[in-house]
Amino acid sequence: MGKRAKTDNSSKEKPKKKVAKPAVKASVKKAAPQKVIAKPVQSTVKSKKRPVTVEAKKAENKTIKAVTNEKKSITAAKKIAAPKNQKKAPLEEKSVQKKDVLKNIGKRPTLRNAKLILEPSKRKKIKKTKVILEGDLNINNVDAFMLEIEPIFDDYDFVDFFQREVTSIDLSHIQMLHYFKNHPGRNGKTVTINSDVSPEMKKMVTMAGFKELLFIPKLV
Repeated sequence: MGKRAKTDNSSKEKPKKKVAKPAVKASVKKAAPQKVIAKPVQSTVKSKKRPVTVEAKKAENKTIKAVTNEKKSITAAKKIAAPKNQKKAPLEEKSVQKKDVLKNIGKRPTLRNAKLILEPSKRKKIKKTKVILEGDLNINNVDAFMLEIEPIFDDYDFVDFFQREVTSIDLSHIQMLHYFKNHPGRNGKTVTINSDVSPEMKKMVTMAGFKELLFIPKLV
């Protein structure tokens, strides 16, 4: 009895270890990052305009002139490089003729295939002269004849027109002679007209009714 009874350790239950429960992760949604728009910062300092100098204007004008000259040179080079044998359209030919007419405006007309010879009288007391007309007496030379003959009436009171070696004659020339002979503003001036032409041309003028104007009747 005196001996202590051995304790049966096996009979005693071992204390259970506490198992920690796994922590539940909280599902937290992350917020989407917000876009930050940077606003331009306005400067409080006002920009000062620089005054335009005379030298700057000159430099600008030089550049403008250089550009225009370059364009002109390019167009001129294109014209030169164009083929010469290229046929022109009829519209282009008309425009070329118009340009030629415009070039002649303002220029003094000259006689073409025609002559005007002035033979003043040797008598000093009488202001008389002979005006000889030769060549093509047509519309191509009417303006030139008008400019040459008009001043003659300022110096002479008797003017005798004589037509010779006539290659052609038309109505415009005949009207010019009629104007010089019957102009009402030439009071005191005496004008005579005579012609030495071929028989065919004389017949044509006679049939047109201008025989009395261009020829002096022969005295029998």
